[in-house]
Amino acid sequence: DCREVSIKKLADMQVGRSSHSMVYDHSRKLVFVVGGFENGKFLKTCEGYNLNNGNWIKMTDLNV
Repeated sequence: DCREVSIKKLADMQVGRSSHSMVYDHSRKLVFVVGGFENGKFLKTCEGYNLNNGNWIKMTDLNV
């Protein structure tokens, strides 16, 4: 709930990244994390965080 001021540690992503994009799918309760960089290298990988069970799942890579 974004109205509450609290921070909670979640499960680690499968691939750490920075400068990525995120999208929330309300109907599926998934947060998608797309692309970004790891150690200066562009990432094609995408992951989804399932808010129902707290797990990250690997998604299809970006087609670039």
